[in-house]
Amino acid sequence: MAAYASKPEHIAQLASFVRGRPAPPLAAFLQQSEAVIAHDAAAQLAKIKAPTQITFGRYDLVTGARFANTIERGIANSELIVFEDCSHAPIYENVAEFNAKTLAFLGRQAG
Repeated sequence: MAAYASKPEHIAQLASFVRGRPAPPLAAFLQQSEAVIAHDAAAQLAKIKAPTQITFGRYDLVTGARFANTIERGIANSELIVFEDCSHAPIYENVAEFNAKTLAFLGRQAG
């Protein structure tokens, strides 16, 4: 992705973080992976009462934007923002736009 290609220092920091974590035993990794795949929180979304900003990166391969509309429909008083130039971490990939949109959202909640 272009955002990562233009920020090699970000990739280096991310790789260092991941490599610095203790490796889980294979069985634990597989069990956690299966739990993530099987988890469906859709029924819980309606319980969220706070104003909610939902953010996705268009090119996210981890938590793809294909879930965005389901989450937005499930949470009353939510706003969806899809960052067109980002993948999994818009907060790091497009800091200025992420901050601007988040501050605008928070400002609307303050009245």
